[in-house]
Amino acid sequence: MSRKPRRKGATRAEFAAHVGLTVQRVGQMIAGGLVPLHEDGSIDQDAARLAYIDGLRSGVGRSDSAQRVNDIRAEALKFRLERERGEWLRKKEVTEEFNFVFQEMVAALRGLPAAATRDLETRKSIESYLGFACDRFRARMSEVANGGLPEDDSEEDDGE
Repeated sequence: MSRKPRRKGATRAEFAAHVGLTVQRVGQMIAGGLVPLHEDGSIDQDAARLAYIDGLRSGVGRSDSAQRVNDIRAEALKFRLERERGEWLRKKEVTEEFNFVFQEMVAALRGLPAAATRDLETRKSIESYLGFACDRFRARMSEVANGGLPEDDSEEDDGE
């Protein structure tokens, strides 16, 4: 009993479901040379997604509204592909990383006043300036993590 060799890519049905097309439309795209195939006839999914996105963007012979819909669809697919590749981080992950970096920085600066002087008044002054600088830094990091918006304590999870 011989086994079939394992295919390298996706079937027409798998790719069609992945990008939201019919199997017939995928067949037309293959016939038109728009969808790259592996030697075994299976679809190279990464290359096919990019080719499909490029095809959506080109929009030859489409109305403006249809082209806008296709542009939005292309951007959504591009984002999904970039997320699958790990090129995007969730807001919560970014915030956690920023907090970790901030804590490391504060720990590194904690001994600075004592290392700088033995005078207690000067130490208090340095600690005050460092505290102010750290508070400003933390606030700015929170703004960046929130896309430039002020921090919102009522933030809800985005469901994913």
